Amino acid sequence: LIFKNRVNIMGTVLDPVVVKSAISDQSWGVMAFHGPKTTDSKVLNLHLENGGETKINNVLYSGMLSVHESNGIHFKNVKMSKNTAVDDMMHVVYSKNILIEESIFKGAFADALDVDISNVTVRNCQFLNSGNDAIDLMSSEALITDSELSGSGDKGISVGEDSRAMIYNTRVNKNSVGVESKDASIACLVNSLFEDNKTQINAYTK
Repeated sequence: LIFKNRVNIMGTVLDPVVVKSAISDQSWGVMAFHGPKTTDSKVLNLHLENGGETKINNVLYSGMLSVHESNGIHFKNVKMSKNTAVDDMMHVVYSKNILIEESIFKGAFADALDVDISNVTVRNCQFLNSGNDAIDLMSSEALITDSELSGSGDKGISVGEDSRAMIYNTRVNKNSVGVESKDASIACLVNSLFEDNKTQINAYTK
């Protein structure tokens, strides 16, 4: 499902929009918002299962939910699970002012949220049992607030390649590394709880 114009997906809490495979455990591909005409789209109360990745017209959409070259998209109460064996559950690239709130990323195969050369706000979200990183930032800016990042196979938050992250009032627990900042990146941690991570905080230059 590739959207190239503004779209509003308006499910309700009791009756969400559900996108899943017609054949159990078989990937249906991706839902993507691509291009400036998708600016100010709204996605409310959406459940995604069994998505993967796809390549169309030489563009690789590497996340079950992908955002490319957009601005101001608002995601609220999005629940994602059971993505297939690909890099990302959600991928944001070359985009601005992306708001993700009250959403659940559960059991990502690798990274739950991968943000490249973009800026995002993550508010009141849960990232549970990601295979790799819960949130992976590359050359990006992120405000992460009132959220939980738990049980990641690698990092709760990876802040890399000249990224900036403000992490506020957030619980980071039971990850291999709680927060890692590297390669000229800055992570600012305020009023947040780190517990039961193998390494709480790590910072280095490759």
